[in-house]
Amino acid sequence: MILCVNPWIDDFTAYDLWAKPLGLIEIASWLKQNGFDVAVADLLYQHYPELSQKASVKMTGRGNYLRREIPRPELLKHVSIPRKFYQYGMSKEDASALLSRYPRPRLILLTSMMTYWYSGLRATVDFLKKTYPEVPVIGGGIYTRLCRNHALRVFDDIEIAPQETYSFLRERVRESTGHAPLIPSGPFSISPDYTYYPSLPYIPLRFTRGCPYRCRYCAGPLLEPRYIESRLEKIKLEFEYGYKKGIKDFVFYDDALLFSKERLLHPFLKWIEQQGMKARFHTPNGLHVALFDEKTLALMRAAGEWEFRFGVETLIKNQRQPLDVKTDWHDLQQLAALLLKEEFNLEHVRIYLLAGLPGQPRMEVEESIKMVKGLGLRPIPNEYSPIPGTPLFNNAVKSSVYDLQEPLFQNKSIVPCSWEEQTWRDVQELKELARS
Repeated sequence: MILCVNPWIDDFTAYDLWAKPLGLIEIASWLKQNGFDVAVADLLYQHYPELSQKASVKMTGRGNYLRREIPRPELLKHVSIPRKFYQYGMSKEDASALLSRYPRPRLILLTSMMTYWYSGLRATVDFLKKTYPEVPVIGGGIYTRLCRNHALRVFDDIEIAPQETYSFLRERVRESTGHAPLIPSGPFSISPDYTYYPSLPYIPLRFTRGCPYRCRYCAGPLLEPRYIESRLEKIKLEFEYGYKKGIKDFVFYDDALLFSKERLLHPFLKWIEQQGMKARFHTPNGLHVALFDEKTLALMRAAGEWEFRFGVETLIKNQRQPLDVKTDWHDLQQLAALLLKEEFNLEHVRIYLLAGLPGQPRMEVEESIKMVKGLGLRPIPNEYSPIPGTPLFNNAVKSSVYDLQEPLFQNKSIVPCSWEEQTWRDVQELKELARS
């Protein structure tokens, strides 16, 4: 048996916004489709029947993770923000009960997420090593790809997967089991298997991988260098699989869902209407305002209910810190006018803004918030997290009081690029302004 594990999160704050480890699920599905016995243990999942307590999860599937307070890592003990530190996910006792369901694994595959969550990954490795002392563990995922040298140093007791993950795993699986799975024929050749998640309240959908845009703050191009589109028939099958099981919530994981709208999204929505199906759809990664139009909205509404999240970043041009602006004030005005004309419920619309960029004054974020609110829309300021390898990272290093080569200091909650015109306190006040 091969065990795939999604680790705990250690952080000041974390919220489940329809988050599932798609890369890990695809690897588990790939192995299963090749005839291997595979189990997935997601230490963040709230719906396992073994859990002694349940987290607060909304009907649509998002909600709070289970959590317990833990000491801050040594490097964060002197960071002066008035917040407690938590480990998110099930308890060790519940994790042990979950693992006891499965036979002893021959190999453990462990994913990772945010770079600054590696202490939760460390806790997970220690737990797995104690539970299965002689079983080899392979670590992969976002943190290990963006901070590979750091991961090799901190996790010298496990093997860190290289970027060419599938060919590497093929050999490791062969060494552990005596059999080698076939390499996937393409990025969308694997059908994700969600039976690993009992009582899953939603299904993730992904029409595309990668993003045609190259925003200076975003790690997308580092993780998915090419923009690739799936096949419409495959998307239909994945939707129909969940719908026939009674699932009514579907979550788009695309970074640029509307970029291929004429080829994929529009035909997909027309098909749903023709089949007489209705569902609820969510867009946590954000939609591009400039690509949203009346035809798209009409097709969306015919297919069901929607919660819209749009990525705007900023509405104020800053010569000191230019961004690749995909959206301007005129685009946002047109969006608001369209939604009002079509009587769309604005309570289901969120506008993402960035706060805490290197060199970004508080007034820039404050003005963007006021402009968004003036249109009757709800702004959501998100703290900037410096990501190694992105074009903006060097600017962040120069403007931060922290050593940003250390992933713990890339944590957005501490506002890594705070300065005299935008401190941690300023960002909290901006959030209050957005909520008020």
